[in-house]
Amino acid sequence: MVWIMFCALWLQVPETKPAGQAVPQRLRILVLECDGAVNDTRSLTACQPRVRVEDENENPVAGAIVSFTLPQEGPGGFFPGKLRSLVLRTDDKGEVTASGLVPNAIEGPFRIRVEASLAGKTAEASLSEINGVEIKPAAAKRPASRSKLLAILGGGGAAAVVAIVVASRGGKEQSTSPPPPGTTLTPGRPTVGSP
Repeated sequence: MVWIMFCALWLQVPETKPAGQAVPQRLRILVLECDGAVNDTRSLTACQPRVRVEDENENPVAGAIVSFTLPQEGPGGFFPGKLRSLVLRTDDKGEVTASGLVPNAIEGPFRIRVEASLAGKTAEASLSEINGVEIKPAAAKRPASRSKLLAILGGGGAAAVVAIVVASRGGKEQSTSPPPPGTTLTPGRPTVGSP
């Protein structure tokens, strides 16, 4: 079924070599975006694969026919129209993007097969994507406010002063009661008895 769809689409996209471009001896596909990407099955967003087709001299090949094929079962997705294959033509930079990819609800890794052809030359490549719920990094902790920081440092400083005072007294408690009354001498004649 997929092969029939590919052939039908291939017939709709005639293979022509842009004027002034030499016929390549060999084609090569470079994956530019989305290899190893995580697609979010909750929001149905996926990385849109982008590739470049080059010749044997690493020059871009414009006008090459490129097909992207998703797995028929398991994790994967759909291109517009619920299709599992998409056939496009490279631009002047030899690049093409498989826009419109939507992940299915099945989580796990999968491979997208990429094939390119021009003037009887072909190349194949694949890229991996993963369907799952994208894990967002936790928000960075907000630093403590300046007043909170000063309060903490002030409390720590006060505790340090108390510790130093206690340590300097040898750790012994000092009595805070007044000293006992002593004997008083008054100049003049001494008297014995009640005053």
